[in-house]
Amino acid sequence: QSIAQANGIANPNLIYAGQQLVIPGRGNTAPAPSPNAPPPTGDVSGIENRPGVRGSAQQTIAFFMSKGLTRAQAAGVAGNLQYESGFNPSAVGDGGTSFGVAQWHLGRGAAMKSWTQAHGYSSTSFKGQLEYLWHELNNSESYALGKLRATTSAYDAGMAFQRYFERPAVINPARGQAAQNYYQESLG
Repeated sequence: QSIAQANGIANPNLIYAGQQLVIPGRGNTAPAPSPNAPPPTGDVSGIENRPGVRGSAQQTIAFFMSKGLTRAQAAGVAGNLQYESGFNPSAVGDGGTSFGVAQWHLGRGAAMKSWTQAHGYSSTSFKGQLEYLWHELNNSESYALGKLRATTSAYDAGMAFQRYFERPAVINPARGQAAQNYYQESLG
């Protein structure tokens, strides 16, 4: 607990490999990492991977920070996934035409299912769907990733992700507010 407090870490489960920590009583005075500093790109543990089991906002934030997004940008994704599916990888919407945490529609839904299975995940794995979302952001949805990376606040990240990745019929400012709320929660 004292290590978490000395480093400004609200949730000790979100400490990542390679992160430099201050150990109280050891005489080291390295500053705590900025709340927006992304951890190194790589795997992150603790992301729900069982088929059909719901994930969470904090898992979403940890996952996308591990890919290099800032905490605010990752919270922007989380705010949208809350509205799309409540983090439920088995969610089905739009009369049976949209699937998963991001409610991929028709062809995108079929592509998500195919990609997750081809990469060793169940098509209803939360982690597998987050990996597919990241794959899309780096390929067919790279414009959305650029818009997301250009943001500096969680609210703006939530609005950009909504507008350029999710593309709902009605733009809802509540998604940006949800992103801001998740950002604040992730800070402790």
